[in-house]
Amino acid sequence: MAVADVSGKGVPASLLMASLQASLRSNMDRMDDPVGVVSTLNNVMCESTAPDKFATLFYGCLDMKRDAFHFSNAGHVFPALIRDGGKVDILDYSGLILGVQPDFGYEARELKFHPGDTLVVLTEGVTEAEDRSGELFGEERLYDMLKSMRGQTAFGVKEGIVDTIKEFTHPRGFSDDLTILILKRKE
Repeated sequence: MAVADVSGKGVPASLLMASLQASLRSNMDRMDDPVGVVSTLNNVMCESTAPDKFATLFYGCLDMKRDAFHFSNAGHVFPALIRDGGKVDILDYSGLILGVQPDFGYEARELKFHPGDTLVVLTEGVTEAEDRSGELFGEERLYDMLKSMRGQTAFGVKEGIVDTIKEFTHPRGFSDDLTILILKRKE
């Protein structure tokens, strides 16, 4: 699974995302190697994009036989894992954003992913949502909210996040796109 966010807006950002997506798909033979994928995409971006263009990327692979989730992170908002017991673990590793330094040494991380656990990966459109006074929603508020999501379906977690952000940003509304990926293990 991959969630990315590119710098900028409009057509230039769309083209950068399309290029990143094509580069990701061209690495189908190594999709089970998060560090390899992230490192390759970083090098491609360093070679092919302007210095002021960059992207964040969270990339992971689920190994159901070993109850393991392997991942690497290139500057993306830290994902959260809502444990079946209610604890929220923050996946707080990150290397550099993509496109800044060629051959950067990204690291692999692994965690146990058990039945009932829910992984939440999202973009900064959630954490950087602003209320009417300009205060950011922030990661701390997000992680606190996720603690109350134990036992929810994947759809319920997503709807809870969206509804909370809508309420927080009212009457302004969203100033950035929201990308939310929820992965819940049932068995």
